[in-house]
Amino acid sequence: MQDRRQLRSESPLNALSLFLSERLRRAGAEALVVSTSDGLLLSGAGEGDLELLAAAAAMEAVGQDGRTHLGVDGLRLSHASVLVDDQRVVVATLGGPHSNVVGEGVARILRAA
Repeated sequence: MQDRRQLRSESPLNALSLFLSERLRRAGAEALVVSTSDGLLLSGAGEGDLELLAAAAAMEAVGQDGRTHLGVDGLRLSHASVLVDDQRVVVATLGGPHSNVVGEGVARILRAA
């Protein structure tokens, strides 16, 4: 049986980067990021300031107005919190719909770390 994935990595962060790049391509979004609940970028794919996007999404995930506070009001940003063991991470999509597939994949990769 052939593995459905063409690119693989034993490194969780590299695997996360490969996964996000592939999901970005499929979604047609501008960017995908994964951050800590504090807004620290763990991994991302796409165009633009991924660190700023990660910070804005983390703020939005706890009910703060991250887009206005960080001066990125016009962004079409969707996000979701994902629990990995006892830690919450934020998965955000810029310019495209959020997909539960992305959150599930992120959780699977980080749990394997």
